[in-house]
Amino acid sequence: MRLHASQRFLLIAALFSHARPSQLVREVDDAYGRKYVYEGPLETPDGSNPLFRSVWQSKPDDPRRYFCTAYPL
Repeated sequence: MRLHASQRFLLIAALFSHARPSQLVREVDDAYGRKYVYEGPLETPDGSNPLFRSVWQSKPDDPRRYFCTAYPL
């Protein structure tokens, strides 16, 4: 997937949309807090919507989730 610099906001929005409850496949507690793994289509401007896995992390005392990585399946 190749995005022009001016389209980076589309990737950010797609990643936030990807991390929805219906695509959550795993939650794991570790030394850093809780890890959340999501799998499913990632919305793209061209409509190809490839399958992706995204990983998010929350700290033990903070419910917010922080983006870690995403990659195609």
